[in-house]
Amino acid sequence: MFKWLLAGLAVLWFGLSPAWATPPLTVYGKLPATEDLVLSPDGKALAYVSVESDKRRLIVQTVDGAPLQTLSLGQMKSRYLRWAGNDHLLVFVSTTLHHRSVDAYEYEMMSTVSLNVKTGKSLELLTKRTSAIGNILGYYGTAELNGHRFGYFRSQLLGRGSSTDLFRVDLEDGTATTVNNSNAPGHEWVLDEQGRIAARSAFNPVTNMWSLYAGATGDHVVFSRTSKVSDLALIGLGRTADTVLVEDQSGDEDSVVEVPLQGTGKPQELFQDLKDGKVYFSADHNTLLGAMDLHRGDADFFDPLLKKRFKAARKPFAKYHVSLISYDAAFDRLILLTEGADDAGTYWFVDLTSGKASALAQAYPDIQPADVGPASLVRYKAGDGLEIEAILTLPPGRKPERLPLVMLPHGGPIGITDRVRFDWWAQAFASRGYAVLQPNYRGSGGYGSAFRRAGYGEWGRKMQSDLSDGIAFLASQGTIDPKRVCIVGGSYGGYAALAGVTLQQGVYRCAVSYGGVSDLGTMMARAGHNGRNNLAARWEERAMGATWSGEDSLRARSPLHQASKADAPILLIHGKDDTVVPPAESDTMDNALQKAGKPHQLLKLDGEDHWLSSPATRTQMLQASVNFVLEHNPPG
Repeated sequence: MFKWLLAGLAVLWFGLSPAWATPPLTVYGKLPATEDLVLSPDGKALAYVSVESDKRRLIVQTVDGAPLQTLSLGQMKSRYLRWAGNDHLLVFVSTTLHHRSVDAYEYEMMSTVSLNVKTGKSLELLTKRTSAIGNILGYYGTAELNGHRFGYFRSQLLGRGSSTDLFRVDLEDGTATTVNNSNAPGHEWVLDEQGRIAARSAFNPVTNMWSLYAGATGDHVVFSRTSKVSDLALIGLGRTADTVLVEDQSGDEDSVVEVPLQGTGKPQELFQDLKDGKVYFSADHNTLLGAMDLHRGDADFFDPLLKKRFKAARKPFAKYHVSLISYDAAFDRLILLTEGADDAGTYWFVDLTSGKASALAQAYPDIQPADVGPASLVRYKAGDGLEIEAILTLPPGRKPERLPLVMLPHGGPIGITDRVRFDWWAQAFASRGYAVLQPNYRGSGGYGSAFRRAGYGEWGRKMQSDLSDGIAFLASQGTIDPKRVCIVGGSYGGYAALAGVTLQQGVYRCAVSYGGVSDLGTMMARAGHNGRNNLAARWEERAMGATWSGEDSLRARSPLHQASKADAPILLIHGKDDTVVPPAESDTMDNALQKAGKPHQLLKLDGEDHWLSSPATRTQMLQASVNFVLEHNPPG
């Protein structure tokens, strides 16, 4: 089986010139040429978003390559695709809401376009014509009823404030009907394949109780947990239609629990050894199939046949990190994504019935195998003995000896994980001769509840020293020169970059912050603008380890209030459309550094959001950050 797979790999890389020059930075700054490739439930068609220059196009074709439909998305920011049966495709896009009609803050508004693959007709769902606000707050699957395909979405009715409702929307004409509503925070639903509500959840902020109920009505609780910040999530159906899956992070250990909705059965914990995982559901019945360990790329399916099939499909790609991207209802046609030491990201169509695979697309077609910097896991001890795992990317073709280093902490910060994948920002720095370290510092996800909780309250404290401990480790190995290190990051990583040269001294030669927080106090205030007891405010209070009266602690850990201590040049970059960390965070830091007479620069990006969704401004950010590091920490 799969006798042609290895031949396919050889053909993919055949004829590449060994004398290929180092790619320009613009190659790394581009968005992936192909985004979100998904297979129809019957396995006969696939859809993806093609990115050319600053324009996106939705392309639908047969698996043999015959065109079915195209839809120009222009500069709309496509977020993901979902098939709704075999004849409809849902395109989830977002735009920045510039007016402030809801409250004092701007929002990134999610909307959904339904495309009929047979007729080519498309329409936007839940527009104001349906008396709904139009912002998609959640997606709960589809169902076919009386010959019509319906989608189920969480949104808000006009005039109902912050309460949310579950809508059933006809994907052909956009007619929307309210199915269920709730004034409770944390309200979610799980639907069966007929579109009926199998279960619903709600969180009571007074009693701190998260409760799971069977069906659309009634008050019989089938599962509950106490959690001040609602550390639980309703994921979907379990292995059968009369069970549901709950992610529970409220106890001493994280767990995924299958809860029976009927009878006397007891909740059962699944995937006990899975700390960094993704669950998979059947493409037709929405029931649970299994889960994948995202660190190792290994999947565990309940059905021995599916387990055997995935193992066979993965085998030829043993030296690569493999992600299961999509699959048909029969699980005999798969789409895999491979990434590795000579692969910047390749999508494969695997046909298990024929034993063949073919390369569908490359994420970064202009980056050759020889130009991919090798990435690997390294482990080191933090100052208090906690083991930290990090991804080390080395420059292609250079010995790992006394290299300059770019520290690149991830955003989030709590529960987010960096993995051994193709990281465009890290690879761009590696291509210029830098080693790049991406630590999964305490608080990161994928290492269990104790490790995640170890990050609570450690902004500017141990989460920061976890980074510099990684520098000391690499220096002790002779891999890097500890006197030639800069720190670069986005979001929380941007905060860590600013903290690295204000809260810490003598560690970094420069710092680059993209969309970074500079003032923890204003961050707390934003979270609590709708009340200090809401879930967002509770979460921030726990994560930062400060109460509303703890201003001294927040000021001491805020780069804004420590700007006079900055001991290295700083580059501030911020998207003007950032709705997560407002541009004011960089503006106020800019003013503080100016008053303190500290060397720095400020770059504002027109039309860019928190996630670097636009090709032109993403490239602009990349060029500015790399050139700043080259200036202040040349690779030699």
